[in-house]
Amino acid sequence: MFFLGDAAHMTPPFLAQGMCQGIRDASNLMWKLALHLRGDTSERLLDTYQRERASHVRHVTLVAKEFGHVICERDEATAAKRDADLLAELKATPEGTIRQSLIPGLLAGFLAPERFPARGDTSRNRQ
Repeated sequence: MFFLGDAAHMTPPFLAQGMCQGIRDASNLMWKLALHLRGDTSERLLDTYQRERASHVRHVTLVAKEFGHVICERDEATAAKRDADLLAELKATPEGTIRQSLIPGLLAGFLAPERFPARGDTSRNRQ
């Protein structure tokens, strides 16, 4: 039995990653389970789920918490400095930050070969 669903209750609401992480978790497990149930792979493939997802979820959750600290600043002077810094950064880099650069690729488990987009990190593939 598997319990899958919205991870929002365990994930800070910043970066909208609650359900996104839940979907990534479910997708990761389901394609592996489907292959195993069809007899196309051994049960060992299921063991890669934890290695792939744990560090990814930990990183995304920490980044979301950092955003929360920035967004929820209650001190007026600190918030004013934050706003000035963000405006200066926006002026210096008008194209902004690509959201995908905040969400890491997979680092362990069953991975596609290096430089292959299915690995989950396309930043190295841009030309």
